[in-house]
Amino acid sequence: MVRLYTIAVMVSLSLLGPCLAYAKEKKYEKVDGALSALIQVSKDQKEMALALKDETRNYNRIETAVRMSELKPGEYTSDISARFGEPVVILAAGGEEPVKWIYKPASSSFFSDKQVWLLFDGEGKLLSAGYPPKKN
Repeated sequence: MVRLYTIAVMVSLSLLGPCLAYAKEKKYEKVDGALSALIQVSKDQKEMALALKDETRNYNRIETAVRMSELKPGEYTSDISARFGEPVVILAAGGEEPVKWIYKPASSSFFSDKQVWLLFDGEGKLLSAGYPPKKN
């Protein structure tokens, strides 16, 4: 479940293409539907901002719980997502590999250490909660 905000922005911006046509004798030419396309872009940006805010809030809540040792092995994925919200990414390798949930703040990249990892078994029970290993 990777949220791809870039695609939403690209789709929103692609709506602007037909709305504004460039002409040599005029800088821009008015095209029908331009205003509605700009309104849609604005709505999309607001939705993305709210999603990023939720992502950071969820990270802050789960990070506090991990730091305070409030999460206990055996808790189910449904209970954790109800308490702390959905993770940014769920990685399921399959087989005997545990399922990994990753929470991170919106301002952090996937390559930063500012993340919380939760590992679950095949039944959805928490195995461990912690931080990514430190990079050398």
